[in-house]
Amino acid sequence: MQISSPEPAGARRPYVKLNEVGDSVVISIGHVDRSIEERDYETNEVKRWDDGNPVTQTRIVGIVHAVEGSAVGRMGGEEVALEPGMEVAIFVSGGKQGNQGRYKDAERDAGGVELADIFRYRFDRTEPASNPRYNDRKIHTSDIRRAKPEEKQKYTDACEEIWNGFQNTPTVSSPEPAMSAAAVAEHFSEDPF
Repeated sequence: MQISSPEPAGARRPYVKLNEVGDSVVISIGHVDRSIEERDYETNEVKRWDDGNPVTQTRIVGIVHAVEGSAVGRMGGEEVALEPGMEVAIFVSGGKQGNQGRYKDAERDAGGVELADIFRYRFDRTEPASNPRYNDRKIHTSDIRRAKPEEKQKYTDACEEIWNGFQNTPTVSSPEPAMSAAAVAEHFSEDPF
């Protein structure tokens, strides 16, 4: 299993929750991670496909520009009001033909994602579940565009800060090089005071 970008140590930011059809949030993108494992809300266990592989979702972290409707942030089980300038995370799930697929299409249509690009995530509609035991499917739309010069000027520093926070976090896929035995001995022989 590969973890590409864990949360930076001590990072606490609300994730966006769109409650009603028509709710949306617009952010400047600071970081995108396509390999976040989904967890079951009740058991906190990693969700798995029939073949045993983990179900993944995309996490987009950025700075809020605008909020429409009753969109809120959730942090530590509590709802918080979303405000312009706030750092948030948006989790996009739903597989290749669901919300995650629509996000990837928007990314492709924009020619990829660049730092401080503008991302709008909207609760568009619901569709009946194929199994009557389940809730209706929430259909979200994703739009990505390049930042206008004034937007880029206003949000680039904050987006770079987010980006750097993720880049400075050691990961499983790119661990820090191990110290040699001699370096370890030298490091611990020095008086720290």
